[in-house]
Amino acid sequence: MKNKNNLIIFMLVLLLTALGSSVLAQDEEIGETAVETPPLDYIETIKVEPLATGETLVSAIIYADKATFISSGNPNTNYGSWGDMYFGYQPGGYGAMRPFLRFPVNQLPAGATITSATFNIYLISVEDTQSRKYNAYTNNSNWEDLSLVWNNQPGRSSQVAWEANLSNTIGWHATNATSLVQNWYSNPGSNFGLQIVGEEQSTNNVRRYSSNGQINAPYLNVQYTTNSTPPAAWVTTISPYVNTGGINWTSPHFNIAWSATDYSGTGIKWYDMYYTGNNGSNWIIGQAQVTHTSTPFGPLTNGTTYGFYVRARDNTNLEGPAPSGSGSIQKSVTIDGSPPVVTIQPLPPHTDATGETLNWAGGTDYGSGIQNYDVQWRAAGGTWANLLSGTTLTSYHVIGGTNGTTYEFRARGRDKVGNVPDWSTVPTASTTVWLEPTAYITGFQDTTTSEPIVIYSKDPVGPENNDEFRVLWAGDAAPNTSIVSFDLRYQKPGNPTWFTWQTDIQTTSANFVMTANTTDFPDGIYIFQVKAKDSAGQVGDYHTETQGKIVVDREPPWMTDNVIFFPVVFKED
Repeated sequence: MKNKNNLIIFMLVLLLTALGSSVLAQDEEIGETAVETPPLDYIETIKVEPLATGETLVSAIIYADKATFISSGNPNTNYGSWGDMYFGYQPGGYGAMRPFLRFPVNQLPAGATITSATFNIYLISVEDTQSRKYNAYTNNSNWEDLSLVWNNQPGRSSQVAWEANLSNTIGWHATNATSLVQNWYSNPGSNFGLQIVGEEQSTNNVRRYSSNGQINAPYLNVQYTTNSTPPAAWVTTISPYVNTGGINWTSPHFNIAWSATDYSGTGIKWYDMYYTGNNGSNWIIGQAQVTHTSTPFGPLTNGTTYGFYVRARDNTNLEGPAPSGSGSIQKSVTIDGSPPVVTIQPLPPHTDATGETLNWAGGTDYGSGIQNYDVQWRAAGGTWANLLSGTTLTSYHVIGGTNGTTYEFRARGRDKVGNVPDWSTVPTASTTVWLEPTAYITGFQDTTTSEPIVIYSKDPVGPENNDEFRVLWAGDAAPNTSIVSFDLRYQKPGNPTWFTWQTDIQTTSANFVMTANTTDFPDGIYIFQVKAKDSAGQVGDYHTETQGKIVVDREPPWMTDNVIFFPVVFKED
């Protein structure tokens, strides 16, 4: 359909669903959930209680340092990057699914006596309505959650570590694991984790559980006694530069605070605070033998990631170990004072009615990471308008537009601490909408010599029938089409009427033939115009072309080639 003088509404087609900051969208099918980085220290002390025996009873949570699941229906697929674990059986799909978990029991203090332990796992969703039996087996060899698949799973013990039921109730499920945890603690070299095997039969009994690094991550709730445990100390607060907290860099210093648990009951004598700027390659003591529990830290270097570690000494002189390597980092923060750099990938020079996809490919940020994006557009030379604001998308499809109009785009990113650059003053991508073919006159020729001419002269013969010259034209088709025919028209000297000359012609030249009758074909400037039709049925417009004019001179006085012909207008008195 012809597009002249019709403004086509500039439409936007959404390609991607906005994603949350920590998980991907879920539906009723098994789906992926992004994994957050797990803590470097997997043990969290919950309660410390002095006993009359002189021992200290400690309640602690041990999070999994490795967690994933395998699928018989996808025997070579690894799910270690997922934040959920699937269990049970799905006919015709994932088949049998078995969670694998490992808990670093060896991080409990030396000399502890484990009195109880429970395995806790959180049910997110379930596809059947009854309890299911399962067996927990210990593994016989090591495995890695980012490479484990069904086809490389380790062997397992012949005896079950425990057997239990898992109900279909959403929420936490706990199973006694005291004997297994005691064995792992006594024989740390045997701790290759466990696998959970359920009822792997034809009935659909898929269950989805939270994995490590997520809210409601699986854990062991362990109680143990000790009388030789040094105080546990940890960093409690870093402000205001935690790079996932969305706080701007407003000062060259920030505050760091810490706390401790005294297992001896004698009280904390002092603290040592350490920091590293190179991921634990070397540690520097920032505060030594202090009794206060907070201090300013700085000056700060943009782009540096600082790690922190605190230890405490009690009044029996039991003291935690000095930090060593990256594993000692309790909290870290990246100083991000630079905005992200985002550009839109180049677009083709022309686009048709199907439109183009804008891709800004995520951009780059060397600190906290990109939080979201703003994208703007305009018709070339016009005013910028918002296309997307605060989006997490990295691509968008645009269609429509006005034929012959150039559209320009620009994008910017906002990082997780709020840094956002000023808008670029120039577009980073542009394309021109081309919806119909174009055609134009390329010149004229002498029909006998094929030489180019600008004046058709009959000097000294004068007008005759079949006087003629050749008109040449060409055309360009819109993307993904081709030109199939042309129409041509012309104007005579002094006459504004357009006369149809050629219709539906497939060639790019034709002879313009005149009679001897100079009334019908007077001397003067003849103007020719051409339009094209393409393979999609689109017909372009006639366009004014300066090369579409020729002077006809068949009557005296004759002009020469170096004389410019101008029409003469006489004013009557």
